[in-house]
Amino acid sequence: MKNLSATKIAVGAILVIFILTNFVYMRMMTNYNNLQKQIPQNRFKTRDIPDARPLACKSFDWDEKNLPTATVVVVTHDERASVLYRTVVSILERTTEHLLDQIVVIDDLSDVRVDSEVYILPKTKVIRNKERKGLIHSRVIGAENSHPNSEVIVFLDAHCEVNFKWLEPLLYRIKQDPKNTVWPVIDVIGLYDFKYNPINGSEMTGGMDLGNMNFIYEVIPRDVFKTVKYPLDPIPSPIMPGGLFAIDKKWFTESGVYDLGMGYWGAENLEMSVRLWVCGGRVEMIPCSHVGHIFNDQSTAPDYVTKSGSKNQIRFAEVWADDYKYLWYQNWGINEATIKNAGDVSDRKKFKQDNKCKSFKWYHENVYPYMKMPDNAAKHPELDLWRG
Repeated sequence: MKNLSATKIAVGAILVIFILTNFVYMRMMTNYNNLQKQIPQNRFKTRDIPDARPLACKSFDWDEKNLPTATVVVVTHDERASVLYRTVVSILERTTEHLLDQIVVIDDLSDVRVDSEVYILPKTKVIRNKERKGLIHSRVIGAENSHPNSEVIVFLDAHCEVNFKWLEPLLYRIKQDPKNTVWPVIDVIGLYDFKYNPINGSEMTGGMDLGNMNFIYEVIPRDVFKTVKYPLDPIPSPIMPGGLFAIDKKWFTESGVYDLGMGYWGAENLEMSVRLWVCGGRVEMIPCSHVGHIFNDQSTAPDYVTKSGSKNQIRFAEVWADDYKYLWYQNWGINEATIKNAGDVSDRKKFKQDNKCKSFKWYHENVYPYMKMPDNAAKHPELDLWRG
């Protein structure tokens, strides 16, 4: 009898766990499906979101008639259909028509093909890779297939939603100098409720955790912020997020495109940001441009993506970080065999030399003097570091 009672209790416990687990899962899926439900009957219309622009941006004359035009490149791999659809439709609905030449959607061999609804959207071209390429290589494919009239390429993740008059401020700054690479203030779209949450662009910019070789958001130092007239002036950004930025098409090529020895995605934004700065360009955040973004859970990234991220970090360090790379190598126990496995970087080093790009020490001193150094920097006086 005791064994029978214990069995009943065990079965009951398992049943309760199953019911609770199923309930939680269904709640999560219901929330995640909210965006799908928000698609109105008229498929070319967007939902209502708050206008995230500061007041001064709304009245500023962006000289729309004389701005360069753009192609927007969106790379997707198994993105939820409704989220990708929302990204593309928001671009169509909230972009001044004559400034948008084309949207190029690169389907990086998704298990489920991009929904037919996207194919029939105006100004939209969908290209499906024949083999998995990863974000970096897919973006290059998108750029190569940009509209011939476009002077600017805008890269957006597939889980975005652009805000009002988002493109003009980016194009305006690139028109002032084609070597300005610019990114918008990134508003937060809730992962499960899809609520659009505007972010104050006067608080944070992009930076790097050198000890872990990762992108971080930095509080804008007071001495930097007091040199700009917020919100109309751009804010210098030592590092930009990899998901959303605009770049002059010719400068994209001349400045080295991407390191095509990198895999999938990860650290490509570190490599590009530093390269742009030390090779004669600038990277800036534009407070008058806002784009919403869904921040997915990075801990669920596939193992092959995590491994490619580590490889990419090493490739960045080997080419651009100079003596600073040894601080990271020591922190993480990176050995010669691991470095060798990251592949040959001789072509990138040659590009750096041929273009007379400056050193990482110059970058630290002149672009990113507030970069926090790893604790082990003080233990290595022999390294060629800027020490303030």
